Amino acid sequence: MAIGMILKMIQKGIGSIVIALVVAALFAPSAQAQLLSRGDLFGPGAPPPMIGVELGLGMHSQMGTYRAACQCEFTDGSQSGFLGGLLFELPLSYEWTVGLGAKFDFGGLNNSTLISDTATIRFDNPLDSVAYGIIKFQRLGTVRMTTLVLNPFVKYEFYRGGPFVQLGPGLGFVLSSSFVHNRELPSSTVTVIDPRTQATSTLTGVTFENGSNKEELENDNPITGLNSMQLSIMLTAGFDLPVGENSVVAPMVTYSLPLSKIRETDATDWKISTLYVSLGLKYKLD
Repeated sequence: MAIGMILKMIQKGIGSIVIALVVAALFAPSAQAQLLSRGDLFGPGAPPPMIGVELGLGMHSQMGTYRAACQCEFTDGSQSGFLGGLLFELPLSYEWTVGLGAKFDFGGLNNSTLISDTATIRFDNPLDSVAYGIIKFQRLGTVRMTTLVLNPFVKYEFYRGGPFVQLGPGLGFVLSSSFVHNRELPSSTVTVIDPRTQATSTLTGVTFENGSNKEELENDNPITGLNSMQLSIMLTAGFDLPVGENSVVAPMVTYSLPLSKIRETDATDWKISTLYVSLGLKYKLD
């Protein structure tokens, strides 16, 4: 009888253990999700670190002026560009995060100015006859820069999986740069004004001496006197959208306020500000 009771107790114990194992197996995924979402790097209230990529477009806008070798001034330039890089985030709590972005910024400026200038006009008929007149043409300035930007930042998230703002310096290292200065005739038919008599005449088939309507005046590669280190302040607003248990999609808008001048010579407070619209794809490190 005593042996039978012992066997029944053993069976009950085994049954309890089996039930406990089944319950643990059923709740294992939710427990794992709880662990991944909270983490314990800086305590139970901090999510795990994240790595990711950032891709986007930027609009570069000119501040100040710069001058070509002819001392011609360029102002009000702009140009769209491409942004791509890597992100790392280390949460300190559910609200505060420190991080680092390493981004390649491909951008620059396009400048166009319509001017009038005195030109020497050579005619084919009569052969090699020469006249002088004021002619209008476009002066084109094209700036291109590729910059590696390191952006350490502090991020504040207003609530978990929601809107955030982040702020930090931008340390830009210019990897390549160029400036090309062209002039271009808007049309092969031009109206010429005689500067002495103010009489006007219409000419057709007008080109520059190279036989086309566009002429390169300067090609500065890399840009002379360029400051290879460009400092800025980068302010970002975005929204963290969880995708599954381990990944986040974050649309972001970033404004980069320049602190450094592009160059000191042949320029007056020449800087480039940028507004980025980008998408971050981030993954939790468990």
